[in-house]
Amino acid sequence: QALSFINGLPVKQRLPPEDAAGGDGDASEGGRPRASALLRGEWLLGLTSSGSAHSFAPSDASLQLRGSGSFESLAPGTIGLVQSSGTYKLDSSAKPVELSLCLEVDSCRLGPLPLPVLGRSSESRVVLLDALMCVTQMGSSSEYTVYVRPSMRAAGEDD
Repeated sequence: QALSFINGLPVKQRLPPEDAAGGDGDASEGGRPRASALLRGEWLLGLTSSGSAHSFAPSDASLQLRGSGSFESLAPGTIGLVQSSGTYKLDSSAKPVELSLCLEVDSCRLGPLPLPVLGRSSESRVVLLDALMCVTQMGSSSEYTVYVRPSMRAAGEDD
């Protein structure tokens, strides 16, 4: 219910504001440099939710988004954590007020074993983004993914 509530909030309460200059940024930032800066860094996969089913992730599951536009993730698979890497970009072209995170997978591994790359890309709508939490929704489905910062501090925040 909480994820549905968040999804119903106005965009300005869920996402960082666009820059005062109109949100101009390079293509990798999707015209939203503040959102891009907030997304960079390490995120722990907290849980996934689909309808009334919730699945809590293993403590090693994570998503690392680098400033260079590359990503690396460790996500639960059928028999272990699947390591994926590739490139990412933010997209706000479909709906200027909304934001999507597009992951283009270049390689997948299960431990030392390479896996075939099935479905090379995925696009998730960013439902909530702040310095400590990121919630995404897969397409128009009711499948949500919740990420949190490892230290519950924004990336680059000093002690």
